[in-house]
Amino acid sequence: MSLWKRRSSVLAYQWGMTGMEERDMDVNLGASADVSLAALSPLDDSATNRSVVEEIDLVMRVMLSFCVIACIALAIIVVMLVYFDIENHSERYLGDYPLARYVPQVLYSAIPVFLGTVLEPVVEALNEFEMHPTAATAEDALIIKHFAVQFFNR
Repeated sequence: MSLWKRRSSVLAYQWGMTGMEERDMDVNLGASADVSLAALSPLDDSATNRSVVEEIDLVMRVMLSFCVIACIALAIIVVMLVYFDIENHSERYLGDYPLARYVPQVLYSAIPVFLGTVLEPVVEALNEFEMHPTAATAEDALIIKHFAVQFFNR
């Protein structure tokens, strides 16, 4: 096994393929069909650098995704504030019934479960929309988005 690893390392160095783990193009290959072999060549330095237009496109997509995540967080906060208002009114109108004051709490306990189910595909769609150049950056962005949504949802 160690001889195979050594031989593959030597061949990777000779062919100029070292550091290909960082250039994992799985996500970008699935997202666009116009990827040429020249863009995947590690020997051409100009081909490995992304153009300025692609960088601006990625930044704009990430900013749009961030705005959508911020709107989702704001909507979750508004739902929480509406819950507090409903809870306040239910105690005023249903004050004598001992179990009536728990009705808003029971309803609100179902909301995070429902929103978690609904927002998970939305977050994944936003991550696909951004078209990250590598699988590692796509996974990191997805983790951050899931954390942000779950933080406000829970």
